[in-house]
Amino acid sequence: MTELIPTSFKALAVLIMQFLNSTPIEPEEDTASASSKPHAETLFKRATEALEGNERFWTAPYVIADLQQKEVLVWGQHTGMSTGDPLEFFVISEASGHDYESLMVSYAAPSDIHRALEKIGLQPGTPVHPDAYEFWPRGDRVTATILWKPEGEKSPVEMAVEKTAIESENIMKPEPWVFTGAPTLPSMANEGETVYGADEFSPNSIASTFNLRNTVFDLPRQGSKTQTYGTFLRNPQVKAPDGTPMILRLKPAVQGTFPEAVDYSLHVSGGDQEVNIEGEHAPEATTLEEVGAALNERLNQEHYLRVVFDESLLLKDLFVLARKVQLIEQHLNTVRVSPPRPGRLYYQAFLPDPAYRNRSKRPSQPIELHLRETNGNFSATVMELTEVWKESRTPDILEKRVDISTPDDWQAYLKKREEKNPVLFLYASGETPHKAILEWVSPVLEQFPIVFVYQFEDLSE
Repeated sequence: MTELIPTSFKALAVLIMQFLNSTPIEPEEDTASASSKPHAETLFKRATEALEGNERFWTAPYVIADLQQKEVLVWGQHTGMSTGDPLEFFVISEASGHDYESLMVSYAAPSDIHRALEKIGLQPGTPVHPDAYEFWPRGDRVTATILWKPEGEKSPVEMAVEKTAIESENIMKPEPWVFTGAPTLPSMANEGETVYGADEFSPNSIASTFNLRNTVFDLPRQGSKTQTYGTFLRNPQVKAPDGTPMILRLKPAVQGTFPEAVDYSLHVSGGDQEVNIEGEHAPEATTLEEVGAALNERLNQEHYLRVVFDESLLLKDLFVLARKVQLIEQHLNTVRVSPPRPGRLYYQAFLPDPAYRNRSKRPSQPIELHLRETNGNFSATVMELTEVWKESRTPDILEKRVDISTPDDWQAYLKKREEKNPVLFLYASGETPHKAILEWVSPVLEQFPIVFVYQFEDLSE
């Protein structure tokens, strides 16, 4: 018992073992499932009474943080999901309803687990949020194990959570989770109040196997629900009855068991000395090619590059440099491009899909802003496009043109529009300075979080 529950507080260890050895209570109704919640209610109450006044421990309903050992214990139960089925979540809350695709149901609220992790010194990061150009989960790394008694075991055991999953026909290798933390969102129940997103909003995830904004933990990978569906299956070799007691143990991951996340600022200016890279232990490099080569040698790190294109660069040069950044990201699996600075465009804005130059091939019609230069001054023509569907398979596209003299006039024009569209296509000459583009785009990025820039010469007239 002392090996499984390494705590000097004997009373807590005894109560935990009593819970793990308890038998799930069968329901009275045929439609309900067996549950260990009644045992948890009794034993956890006794645990909190035993810990009362002890500054070593912090508790919330069904979660205990050991501030000395730096670990969090979360009480719950096995969902009883069928072995061999797709595993979408390692842990969900009781409010979820996704038991059929989850390993464990936590009796503790997601927000209480979040607070317990902070109590032992861990810090949340940022979940994946494509609209904000956050394409990778970030945060402190956590080792997750479960205490339970699978079928065939005489007493409870501890195992890495990942061993309950099959990935590519093999048992999934343990990897520290990412403590992203869920966002704070407006409450659906109480107007004017905010809630911890995973507490109130579906799927009420605590630990997901795919990138999810509304979860406490994510895997250190990239993949949406659709992309990863079926990647992870419930391990048929590790079984337990429905409602089997479970305790999730969370600890700070040991340094060296996962790549170190390092942030760099990459100022791209073009010319002979193309870049200036800054950050702790930044490599010595003066071109994007040298940056890629240097980072390729640092395999024990995850490199987050915040790309800053110089305002003096011309649009034609931005296309070339953005493509170089893309090649670094595509060829080095350790490189992640961070969101841009406020008021700046994400580098992929200068890598638009050439197919969308043809309006009939777009999934929808964004606003187009065409910049023109006259004697060093820029004006613009706004083109609003409307699709009119008749009997043919392709719509007629009606074009409304409005001439705009200044960026201030452009902002005023948008304020009068009732219709909101999150996408902007900007067209300009290849000789247009980056600074001029930013003068027209930066003030309206809140309305147009998605911007793509095209060069006039590339358009099919």
